[in-house]
Amino acid sequence: MMKFKTTKELYFSILYDDSLDTKLSAAAAADCFKDKLFFLISNSSAIIENVVAFLKNNADLKCDIVLLDRNWLLDTVPFFIHDIFESQIKITQIILEDNLSQKKILPSKEVINSAISKLISGESVDANTISNPIIRNKISNEVKVLINARNCIINYYIGASVFYPSVNISKRTKTDFEGLKLEEYITSLQDIKKLTNNNSLKINQYLNKKLATLGRYLPVVPQIPNDIIDKTRPSNSLHDGFPTIYKLLSCFQYKSALLSIEYKNPNSAFLHSIRTIETYIEGFLIYANIATISDCYKRNALFEKDAFLINNQKVSGFGRKYASAGNINNIKNHKFYQNIREMIDLRNKLYLTHGDMKACSTLTKRSLNYIIAIINHIDLVSNQKTLPWSKIYRDIDKSLRFDFYGVTKSSLSNSFIHEIYFQLHRDE
Repeated sequence: MMKFKTTKELYFSILYDDSLDTKLSAAAAADCFKDKLFFLISNSSAIIENVVAFLKNNADLKCDIVLLDRNWLLDTVPFFIHDIFESQIKITQIILEDNLSQKKILPSKEVINSAISKLISGESVDANTISNPIIRNKISNEVKVLINARNCIINYYIGASVFYPSVNISKRTKTDFEGLKLEEYITSLQDIKKLTNNNSLKINQYLNKKLATLGRYLPVVPQIPNDIIDKTRPSNSLHDGFPTIYKLLSCFQYKSALLSIEYKNPNSAFLHSIRTIETYIEGFLIYANIATISDCYKRNALFEKDAFLINNQKVSGFGRKYASAGNINNIKNHKFYQNIREMIDLRNKLYLTHGDMKACSTLTKRSLNYIIAIINHIDLVSNQKTLPWSKIYRDIDKSLRFDFYGVTKSSLSNSFIHEIYFQLHRDE
């Protein structure tokens, strides 16, 4: 495709046919804008040749032309006119069919972003935003697919269960080990996969790439307890001796906390902050051989299968787990160790747990700062180099960053922009 760049103000008219009325209007426009940078545009070489010949033979006028591939839809040309000229300068359409009326054309980026903002806020995109119905419908449909995909991810973190109530009730006796299976998360990914049906090539490519990012840590999900307990055998679930599923769950909780703050729910955010450190500490205790996943017996009878045990005892609540972790590698001497202990105590007095107190965003952010500092410290002193917590979280955070404009524009360009040829009859 030949490229044309300019810093001058541009004017253009679209040739739909080579009727006498069109030729006369084109001649009038060419004469009116003969001292300007004016282009006639069509997807038919025959139409352009006939009109250009008429201008030359009857009015002694020359005109710059843009010949588009036949696959171009002429009604979409105004929307993509800044792409055709690869310019953000002022461009005006001269409408031959409307007595040479003028229409200022906004850059497509500005129009697309305006449409995206409306769709994200729940509004519809009307003709005042995008006049061309084909482009308007395509943008609306594809942005809605992206919104649905992002909502599936957000829903996992702070939304409702993807399972029917009867399924959740049937799983109320899940073991501690079964709670590591990421069933809700995996089902959410399957829901996103369904969105890749009947979309454009670029949208599907983007969603599949997003699914690859979301699913890259699924191999760490243990299939049997020994996958995270037995450090003498190869396992995708262990990295540097640490059961990675607990880091992954901790990162999920951290993202849930941040989203809860964003969505103005500080009480839930605070609970997620404590779960961030709790899930990480559980993995750390297994790493340090203080905890394990095993059957719990009481009075020589099986009390609970595949339970999280510390020193072969079932532990309820986070307090003892945290205290046990404090005795490893002098963790209790970390400057924020006691601060987190206070946050754990506060969690138990909140309105959503056992008391009447409420959290706020400031308190939750403070809690998260303490927690991330101590997690990074534990990773450091535990030589977590292969998959540190911070690396896993960065990858998770990427999954929620949707390039709405980039993928929408790419899809539009792939569908509507084809070959372009310029012919200039004067110096640019």
